[in-house]
Amino acid sequence: MKPIRLLPPVLALVIVGSWLGIQRKSLATLEQDDRLLRELLAAANPAATVSDPARAGSTLANKRPNDKGPIRWKQIADQLMTMRDLGGLGDLRVKIHIQQRLAKMTGLEIVSALDDIAALGLTTEARAELEEILLGPLIHKDPQLALTRFVDRLQEGSGGLRWQLANAMKAWAKKDPAATQSWFDQQIAAGKFDSKALDGRSEPRIIFESIMVETLLSSDPPALGRRLAALPENQRADVVVAFLESPAATNNKEQARVLAAQIADESRRAAILERLK
Repeated sequence: MKPIRLLPPVLALVIVGSWLGIQRKSLATLEQDDRLLRELLAAANPAATVSDPARAGSTLANKRPNDKGPIRWKQIADQLMTMRDLGGLGDLRVKIHIQQRLAKMTGLEIVSALDDIAALGLTTEARAELEEILLGPLIHKDPQLALTRFVDRLQEGSGGLRWQLANAMKAWAKKDPAATQSWFDQQIAAGKFDSKALDGRSEPRIIFESIMVETLLSSDPPALGRRLAALPENQRADVVVAFLESPAATNNKEQARVLAAQIADESRRAAILERLK
């Protein structure tokens, strides 16, 4: 079976790249970008005066959510979708403000907000946009709660969601590895990580098992050996490769070399061992 290559999504705004691209744009596009950048700066300094009063009074990006009272998620979703359709940076202003509100909320309050969003009847795209904004702060405040909330969504096609939840599991495992492993085993027993593929391969389980490799490698090697031995042989190889191709393997080189010996594919094994030198 071919080993997998798992790469976390790159979630960053490359401002330098944007400026390089601006050099090749038309004058009209430059003017539009200038307005959008002014909006972004205004988000960081709400007291600043916008140099284009007409735009300040008309654009959705300037309609910031209220600092107090219930958050109007439907209105925010509409703003995010509209600004994204315009292809600009204006939606960042709304996101920044929402992140400020979320920072003051508890994990349970964020889950309650997710319930409110689910009941709005939004499009799949709009709901995913809001959930992406809420999931990061929820993971930061309570990774276990984030996992419990979204575990039923692991089999969806969204790789971004899987990696966010993988980060939640990493964060929880650092705090309480025993509880994390117990929760994971319960979800496996409940069928949450079952695969519909003919070969039984479950990408979410491979990702999460590789996190358990990272967690147990230094804290409980015998438990790791038992866990790997319990996996089907083809999935075991995928899990080992997923871990060895992660940055965590370079922090545990000696143990990683031992694991690499289990990879049957000689070329892949040689490449990984070379990287671990």
